[in-house]
Amino acid sequence: MAYQAKKAEGNGEEGAVKAFQLAMQDDYTAKSEICRFCELNPPDSRYARKNFIDWAAFKQKHGKRTEIIDRSKCKPMWEGEFMQWATGEKALSKSEAEAWWKDFLNDPRIERDNDGFKGSALQLQSVEAYENLKASWQSVSSSATALFSSVAKVASDVAEHVKTRAKSAADEIRSRVKPVVQDPVFLIENLKDVTLPAKEVKGVGEIPGWVQPWFIKDWQPGMDCLNDAALKKSLDTFAAQYRKLGDPSGRHQYNFNSAQAMVDSMFKQVTPPSVLDLEADEIPNGGKFMGAKWFYGFDPGMNFLGLLPNGASQIRIHARGEVNITMFSVHQFVEKILRVNNDACPYTKALALVQKWTDKDVETARNSNGLTIYHHKLVANEVLFIPDGFLCIETCDPGSSEVYGMRKSFFCIEPESLQNYRAVVELFKNDGREVGQMEAVEQSLDKHVAAAAKKQPAVSPGAKKAGPATQP
Repeated sequence: MAYQAKKAEGNGEEGAVKAFQLAMQDDYTAKSEICRFCELNPPDSRYARKNFIDWAAFKQKHGKRTEIIDRSKCKPMWEGEFMQWATGEKALSKSEAEAWWKDFLNDPRIERDNDGFKGSALQLQSVEAYENLKASWQSVSSSATALFSSVAKVASDVAEHVKTRAKSAADEIRSRVKPVVQDPVFLIENLKDVTLPAKEVKGVGEIPGWVQPWFIKDWQPGMDCLNDAALKKSLDTFAAQYRKLGDPSGRHQYNFNSAQAMVDSMFKQVTPPSVLDLEADEIPNGGKFMGAKWFYGFDPGMNFLGLLPNGASQIRIHARGEVNITMFSVHQFVEKILRVNNDACPYTKALALVQKWTDKDVETARNSNGLTIYHHKLVANEVLFIPDGFLCIETCDPGSSEVYGMRKSFFCIEPESLQNYRAVVELFKNDGREVGQMEAVEQSLDKHVAAAAKKQPAVSPGAKKAGPATQP
């Protein structure tokens, strides 16, 4: 949204940035606009063309203005009275009525009547108020002038308008929380028995490299970021809103800008000293990729199988909930499973193959084919690293509450990273996808891996290069 505001301002839409900043200053308004933007641009549709914001309407809605509001026809309504009206006349369920009341209660634009019963009355423009007004005019219509008849007609029109607004609000509440439609649960049951655990390290000084998964428990810089007041406010707002979106994938993300200096410093400690600089290599949108940090959130019962965004490495700082993650190298998967079966299959077919795996299939892939498969249960206050080009199976317990954290992606300059990314490009090509930009990233990675290899000292005879962990 911020990017679109700046772009619109640059294209002559004066006041777009100011209107955006004003909207973001108020928590209620910010939540509403972020939800609306996410509905128009679902977070999982990152390759789709973005819908543009109507900045003329946005400025009219959120720009500074002076209003004179006539509240002479407003009727104070306390919670019990509202619940009776909503569940009775509007035929809402109790939970729907409570949700509607909370929306009004949290809306700073609605005035409070603190002299009401227990000081809890809200000044709501009720349907009954208009209908009573209509009735009073109709009772004297026989002796009233044509003016009174006209006013009765106006009252009738207003009552119908408010009824329509109330019905629309009720319909919105009913449709707000959409059911999440998930793929079937994976058939793998005893992951600990058939996989290799991600390596635990005690601190950044013990990071084993960038070609296998690892994690750190209770890492203080990560915990400090999660507890920073500005960042926590943004993260809590995201967590409160993402489950309302009803995304069928059960996965949500938001590009955040809070506490930039602190977050950048924290992520720098758990990323390689040298990563692929897409902006310097003039890869389209490379600068955005390099600077982006994301909140992520998962729904209860979420099941996911696939690559992480852009097939890149990822660092996660997990804030709440648990996620079970099974992961393995795409290059190994292609060489040890697909090529063994002489199957140059596309990406979608490869995913369908993995989704049907049972414990026995995983054990065969590990023991007979030599595929190294890792597993980790990610919990709060942990840092997790997942290498480039790793295929991931992620699941959340159906009974879980919020599951969320923050993440950053990058490309490691490692021969294994290049192998994995080439395998990803191959699977996408077999799928008939457009891979022009991916090939540009691959070429850039190839160039930097070759340059890094030339700088390495010669390996003495008999020395072994460190690589991925072996299976137990």
